[in-house]
Amino acid sequence: MRFINSVRELSMLQVVGFSSASLETIESDEFIPITINWGSPSTGNVVYWRTGDNQRSLLEIGIDAHMSVVCSLTLVLTPSIFEKQTLDVQISSPQSFGLPICDLNRWGSSMYFDDLHSFEVSNSKNGLLIDLQSQTPVESFLIAGRTRFGINKQAGLCLIEIVALPDAVMSTLKEYHLFRS
Repeated sequence: MRFINSVRELSMLQVVGFSSASLETIESDEFIPITINWGSPSTGNVVYWRTGDNQRSLLEIGIDAHMSVVCSLTLVLTPSIFEKQTLDVQISSPQSFGLPICDLNRWGSSMYFDDLHSFEVSNSKNGLLIDLQSQTPVESFLIAGRTRFGINKQAGLCLIEIVALPDAVMSTLKEYHLFRS
């Protein structure tokens, strides 16, 4: 485990370090656009950070309650997925390999932390980009398999990029979930 020293911003999921990534599994169906799981929670207890408006958009990130490590990501609802030729992500930002360790101190004993903000989802040939904080520059990335977590200057999770999605997942997304140019 490695910890990151930085200033905290209160309005988003705070990343305080990273841990080695586990094997990932990806699912997509007609009801849930995409779910990614990394390993199993150490104690079986998971807490959830949620963002969106909870009616037309909802992103849920599962965090191992004991280790504070991200263990799942589920795009539950998205009003639309914008189709783009390329995803505009700066690749020059520093990169580390692993899953985010998150600050759970302000959660208390709650199983859910609702941080309601709008977000945008875009797709390119075989990937998705979830922009949580539009106009917020990415300072560094954590890479776990196909997923890159963009971290801003205040150590907040501001972007999630999922690359090299299998054709079957992309087909399901295109068939059941709205794509717009």
